[in-house]
Amino acid sequence: MRRIRTESIGERSRPRRARRRPRGGGFTVIEMLVGLLLSTALLVAVLNLFDLNSKIARVQTQVADLQNSVRIAQYDLVRNVRAAGRGGLPAALLPAPAVAPPFAGRLLPAGVALEVRNDTPADTTIGGIATPNARVLEGTDVLVARGVFTTPIYQVDPPDFDLRSGRARVNALAPSGVPQDLSALREAVDRANGGDPEALLAVSPLGPNLYAVVELTGGAFQLDLTDPTGRRAVQVTLNFAVTGGMRTADYARLSPEGRFPPQMTSAAFVGVLEEYRYYVSEQRAVAGDASSELVPRLSRARFYPGTETVHPQIPSAREDIADNILDLQASLGVDNDGDGLVSEGTTAAQRAVDEWLFNDGGDQEDDPNDPARWRWNGNNVVAAFLRINVLAQADRPDPTYLAPPIDAIEDRVYGEPEVPADEAGRRARMARRRLLQTVVELRNL
Repeated sequence: MRRIRTESIGERSRPRRARRRPRGGGFTVIEMLVGLLLSTALLVAVLNLFDLNSKIARVQTQVADLQNSVRIAQYDLVRNVRAAGRGGLPAALLPAPAVAPPFAGRLLPAGVALEVRNDTPADTTIGGIATPNARVLEGTDVLVARGVFTTPIYQVDPPDFDLRSGRARVNALAPSGVPQDLSALREAVDRANGGDPEALLAVSPLGPNLYAVVELTGGAFQLDLTDPTGRRAVQVTLNFAVTGGMRTADYARLSPEGRFPPQMTSAAFVGVLEEYRYYVSEQRAVAGDASSELVPRLSRARFYPGTETVHPQIPSAREDIADNILDLQASLGVDNDGDGLVSEGTTAAQRAVDEWLFNDGGDQEDDPNDPARWRWNGNNVVAAFLRINVLAQADRPDPTYLAPPIDAIEDRVYGEPEVPADEAGRRARMARRRLLQTVVELRNL
């Protein structure tokens, strides 16, 4: 049976309650603002982290570049300084008043195998007027090293070194039976035949203290006919001059008493003598513009030994070794009292009279006319040491960084305050700096 729903008149007239619709999706304005604030804070934190990592990476790169720069600078410099005197050159030559003209000697720091040219004046070039583009940075030191560095020391049969004819013969098979590569001598002969004489260091069979520096004027070589390259020499003839040559007068000043020793009638060893000068070159960001940024570099020059003539191997007299080198300072130490130590004072007054030279501004060198008086005796070499200081700077400044002050490096006084007095002083210390010090025992002297 069908049921029929009935409504009363009162129920029909009552309005029905409206149905509540479900709340729509989305965010309120406050929720959006909070989310945006959190996202921004997170993004800023991430960006700060990236920026911090970038700064750390930049600093680490600068420090690594600094370390690499000073190590490269020291490597080449120390290698040749440590080999100074190789082949038979001494550290110093004593005065010889009986020699006409009187020979003033060559005492350290202006020695034979090694020189230290202290505190370069302004507007100095490494080779005088001959090298106008190779300027030395004011206040830095110049190191000069001489020796047989890049070529062998050749054995000679003493009868094959004839002083009267000015001729020597060097064979590919040494008198001791050791093979000798004569290619370096052949190249030196070629240059001499072309009018560019090298210096030869010849050592007597009587002992290492008897030697001479002579001028290679020319020569010839005998080739090995069995060599397929056609370049191997089995014998090289060296023509040399003791006097009257292009540079014999300069070479003689490196020999005992400033001349060819009269008692030297033969030689047991010969080698091509070289001279290198290490210095901080004054270079600018814009070449020729003295007002542009200073970009100094450690450089080296090669000269014919004892002369101001640039060697053609480095014709510009400026072969750059390391960038951003601000300073090169050197001091010399000798064991004057023979106690096996090179003592150094702790006060300025003590450093002025200790066994180190150029470690204090009050140092004084010996008077060659009174070599027995000790101020710093360059001819009393029981043990000799050279202390080398290289100061490098990062190539880019950091506005948030202030380098520690430098009071002095050896005898060069910086006197930097803890807090720079002005903006110029602050800018000068914005870049990171590194100082590397090496003590070299001059073992070949």
